[in-house]
Amino acid sequence: MMLVATTNAVPTLFWNIDYILSSPSIIASVRKEVTAITSCSTDPAIGKTSMIINARKFATYCPILYAAYQESLRLLIQQTSIRVADEDTAVSLADKTYLIKKSSVVFIPSNIYSESPEI
Repeated sequence: MMLVATTNAVPTLFWNIDYILSSPSIIASVRKEVTAITSCSTDPAIGKTSMIINARKFATYCPILYAAYQESLRLLIQQTSIRVADEDTAVSLADKTYLIKKSSVVFIPSNIYSESPEI
C-alpha cells in the first residue's frame, strides 16, 4: 500500500468509499470492474455462497477503483517535503517575490502541490 507510514487505513477506506458513492456513474463503473474479478461459488452441503475477489487483478482490471484510491491518498495525506536549496532562487507568488538563499531549508506542505490546479 502506497505511503502506509503516513496514512491510516480506516479513514482512507472511509473517504475512498465516500468519494465513490458521491457519483452514481463511478458506482456503476466500480461495480462492473469488481464483478469482473470476483468469483462466486456455493457450498451445496450448507448452501453458503462465497464471493472471492482476485486481488492480483485489482490494479490491472479495476482502473477506476484504483484511481479513486490514489485520489483518496492524494487528498488525505498531510506530509511535508523538506528540501535544501542548491542555489539562490527567486520564487514569485502573486505580487511578491521571495528569495530563497543557497543552503536554506525549505518546507513544502503536500497540500500546496496536491491541491493546486496549476501544478
